[in-house]
Amino acid sequence: MPKQAGEITEKADPQTLDQVYGTLLDQLALSPAHRQDLHRRGLTEACIKRSGYRTLPLKGREEVARPLVEHFGGEVCSQVPGLYENEAGRFSIAGSAGMLVPVRDIEGRIVALKIRADEAGEGSKYTCSKYTYLSSTKYGGPGPGSQVHVPLHDELDLSVVRLTEGELKAEVATALTGTLTVSMPGVSSWRPALEVARSLGSGVVHLAFDADAKHNKQVALALREAHRTLKERGFEVLLETWSRELGKGIDDLLASGHEPTLLVGEDAHA
Repeated sequence: MPKQAGEITEKADPQTLDQVYGTLLDQLALSPAHRQDLHRRGLTEACIKRSGYRTLPLKGREEVARPLVEHFGGEVCSQVPGLYENEAGRFSIAGSAGMLVPVRDIEGRIVALKIRADEAGEGSKYTCSKYTYLSSTKYGGPGPGSQVHVPLHDELDLSVVRLTEGELKAEVATALTGTLTVSMPGVSSWRPALEVARSLGSGVVHLAFDADAKHNKQVALALREAHRTLKERGFEVLLETWSRELGKGIDDLLASGHEPTLLVGEDAHA
């Protein structure tokens, strides 16, 4: 039966989330429009396939959810953010129609899915611009929490990492520079990303906050605190800066063929 108001289900463990989300993505395709958008951002076909982007359609979601329930069972599916039991007693998939972006942990497991909505929907605490997490909280199920995203990085040198905000930005920056770029769940939620850098054994960290750090007080304060904390923890810190005219995010800058200016020491602090 569908959950009653006030009931909350605990979220499944990372291994289970990865298995269920992987099976879900295997059943979906990537639309030509979404594929074209990813190419426009600078991603190759190989990068697109490896990362697992898919299109979440508006219709037919019960049909997509049915094999998940048959394979994993209703109890497990009820613990996966984005899957929920509707009033008809059948499982379906929540969220706006749009492009699904897998969010991976440091071990490469898919621990959440982000939706880049085709049309802007209602806001929520999980909303960042057109991006929302796939979540079941609206139906009494679990939410994804705030997740750091670590792109797949089998063959990369991990002595240097870059921190930015936004999963797609991190994917594009990783692909175009060969430097693993870790995504913070929000501009003010940079501390978990620092722990990832430590766990990876990195000694050098590039900070690539959006260009509006020069004018947005919230972004500027977060950047200053992240820079200070990294230095205190013994990391070598480089600040990546660029003109707002060249792009808001590091992904826009790189896709347009430009590179950031690197600042260190007193220049970065200033």
